Amino acid sequence: MHNIPILLILIPLIFFILFFPIGINNFYYTLNVLNNAGDTAIQLMEIKGGIDSEVISAIQNTVQNAGLDPSKVSIIVTPVEANNVSDTSFLERGKIMTLTLQYPGNNLLNYITGLLHFKAMPDQWNYYVVKSGMSQKYR
Repeated sequence: MHNIPILLILIPLIFFILFFPIGINNFYYTLNVLNNAGDTAIQLMEIKGGIDSEVISAIQNTVQNAGLDPSKVSIIVTPVEANNVSDTSFLERGKIMTLTLQYPGNNLLNYITGLLHFKAMPDQWNYYVVKSGMSQKYR
């Protein structure tokens, strides 16, 4: 009869030890994909002097090729002049621009850690990847 309480303590511990590495791997995989997409995008933005449809499609293709949902990626570019680049509108050479990619986090890691805090539903969180670069575009 004393084996049941021991079993009730060991089973959650065993599940935690088995599934925690999966959650950690998933976290860093998604973060790495967003970092790679951000690096590629900021290099293109430096050449173009801002963001345009080609840069947005490069971000979405990188995310989609990694198996993530490209429609969930939020792209924020500052300053405003770096948005909607055309032949007449771009950020001048030497000015700094910032690209922020936001992607909703996977709740597997939250579920695992939430069980330790006795939370039924974990809070939603997001990945934030911020990249900065200097415009290289000439008039």
